[in-house]
Amino acid sequence: MYLSSLGQHSTRQSRLKNLASASFGMIFAWFFCAAFTSAFAATTPSSVPAVTRLTDVVIVGAGLSGLTAAHELQGTGLSYQVLELAPIIGGRVKTVEYSRPGKNKSMVTVSADAGMEEYWESNPAVALIRKFKLPIQTDHAVSSIVIGGKLYSLGGKNPLDHMHRLFNGSELASLTRFKAEIANMTQGLKSGGGIPTALQHLVHVSFADWVKAHKLSAKLEDWIRITLECEIGTGWDRISAIDGLAEFHIFVGNRETKQGETSYRVVGGNVKFVNALADSVGRENIATNKRVLRIARDPVKGTSRVTYLSTDTNQNSEIEAKHVIVTVPLYRMMEIQFEPALSQPKRDAIAALGWGSYFKVHVMLPRSAERFWTVRGRSMLPVLSDSDLGVIYDGNPDDIGEGLRKTGDTPRILSLLIGGDRAERFNFTPLDQARAEIKSAFEKLWPGVSRSIVDMEFYRYHPRAIAAWPVGRSRFDQMSDEIRTPENNVYLAGDHTESSHSDGAVNSAMRAVSQILKSKTTSIITPIITPIIRGRTDDGPRNKKI
Repeated sequence: MYLSSLGQHSTRQSRLKNLASASFGMIFAWFFCAAFTSAFAATTPSSVPAVTRLTDVVIVGAGLSGLTAAHELQGTGLSYQVLELAPIIGGRVKTVEYSRPGKNKSMVTVSADAGMEEYWESNPAVALIRKFKLPIQTDHAVSSIVIGGKLYSLGGKNPLDHMHRLFNGSELASLTRFKAEIANMTQGLKSGGGIPTALQHLVHVSFADWVKAHKLSAKLEDWIRITLECEIGTGWDRISAIDGLAEFHIFVGNRETKQGETSYRVVGGNVKFVNALADSVGRENIATNKRVLRIARDPVKGTSRVTYLSTDTNQNSEIEAKHVIVTVPLYRMMEIQFEPALSQPKRDAIAALGWGSYFKVHVMLPRSAERFWTVRGRSMLPVLSDSDLGVIYDGNPDDIGEGLRKTGDTPRILSLLIGGDRAERFNFTPLDQARAEIKSAFEKLWPGVSRSIVDMEFYRYHPRAIAAWPVGRSRFDQMSDEIRTPENNVYLAGDHTESSHSDGAVNSAMRAVSQILKSKTTSIITPIITPIIRGRTDDGPRNKKI
């Protein structure tokens, strides 16, 4: 997947890569045509003139990273304005509501996340979720898994016994030693900390080759591969060993549980977390339908002029700021004009990144279908299928919807998170064909279940959904540090700058705000806006909607 420097691939992978490259060009052509149409479609001209505004910090993007950055700016005395391209906030954090027939043909509402599913314990987002007192569900870092075509189920009273059912005593001992080695090697790894000399050789070997050098059993190798690949959205042979270690650490665990980190899900959907963040930073400081076009630095005034287009009115406006935090994915940097341009080392670092792909499917079934994934009275979900089904999650574990628990008539949703080559293929496959292929894959896993499928909904993501670091690269190397280094008071943030997970989104926001506060140019600006839209709260000066 866009990793031409990764060496030789199989014929199948080469065909996929060629297809993806061609289709990727088509997607970008479509995107720019859509952008052109949006910008110049016939609309009623607005009589409101463009207003030049002044604030301390402009944040581009109202996803998890942008909203966290605004949250971190609270209490600093710095004013901020968030500009979001989409008509809604949240970025790739999405919770979708469905109205479906329930008992006695009455309509009921169920919800499921169409973006990220869970937060690992080491993610600083967990502390924010607790701060907002949001209801959460926790689970162990173990899953049912298909290895060699055989399903090893979590079913049973104690899911922590799963590994003992999966592996024999010798394999468990080997896995324990393997995890201990990773725990020891990753202790000193952190963004901006460089790569210890003893680990530098791991930049130049793939994680797959490094694992195979340990001479583990075929089943253990498969378990490591399948477990990791759903996290990175690409093949384990396409990332450097040192980045494989950084990703796999969540499954290492501590001395007590030895089962990896705890995962957290927000009851009712991750949109509740997004809304809590938006409320905390002040929704008057978040403007949607704003496409940022240009970030131009004025070296004399020491400020940046941020030009944006209101896509709902086609009005072009500007806002002036001391600092600009850009949280859009790195592959979209080309859509913004930077004056002066981003440095060549920074552009080279972005171009040298690899990418992972995802494709999301919601599968609707009646409650009676639960029998297919229930073993000894317990759900076997999630399931790492190692197939076209990807990771199978319980899409609505909370039985969301008024009166649903009472009636027991909740429509069930299985949420499929498909990654890697399979995601690339589905991203360029007609959806009716994708539906047929997914039904076929379900039938192989649970014979008879396909007849219970009522409906499917699909959610495609950009082919470069998440960042990956190929052989020769690492999130800890100098090129990655270059991406994280501010230029002209522009700070790049977002998960692409740190890791392959949402922890990168939150950590990057905290890092960017910290860099601003350490800057010598953090003198506070009083927002200059028209009196009609000027506002102030206990958290300091803010700007209201644009």
